[in-house]
Amino acid sequence: MKEYDIINRLRTAAEDRKSFEARQGPTLAFDTLSNTLDRLFEHYITFILPILLTGFGDSTADVREASQDVLTLGLELQSLLVACCPW
Repeated sequence: MKEYDIINRLRTAAEDRKSFEARQGPTLAFDTLSNTLDRLFEHYITFILPILLTGFGDSTADVREASQDVLTLGLELQSLLVACCPW
């Protein structure tokens, strides 16, 4: 993922204000990556959490729903807390 700069490319797409499809795509990609990489994906949670939180506030319902789906289906709340708050 580092070799192809996946996270930064998805971040750039998520910041596209002109196309809701471009903003929805990264959240769907994060869902696929979390299901594919399983526990290896925990390393990337700190990088994608701000992107997902921004998606929750998006003006388009499809983007908000996709962000919610990633958190409820692909990522466990406990993993987020452990990655963000290791104490």
